[in-house]
Amino acid sequence: MICEQLMLETEPGVMEHFDMGDLGAMLCPRRLVIQSGKLDPLDGPRGQVNVREQAAITEKAYAACGCPGNMMLDIGEAGHQFYPERLRETAAFLTE
Repeated sequence: MICEQLMLETEPGVMEHFDMGDLGAMLCPRRLVIQSGKLDPLDGPRGQVNVREQAAITEKAYAACGCPGNMMLDIGEAGHQFYPERLRETAAFLTE
């Protein structure tokens, strides 16, 4: 995943101890939007299976903290790209 590669470059060794879902959980209770695309080649060989598994880890932490509504998983129809049609919804969620 590109996020994993970014973490390896900015925080060497972090991915030896944490998965992306764990890192997302550390943002709790802040509002969080996890975005991916169904055809994103940067999601790794397991693609959306991996994205959803990692998001579930984060969701579990948000639920345990009593704020399950503060996290949103947004899966676009295409690849690794910005989805301008989702901008209003995402911005509204983050500023609630």
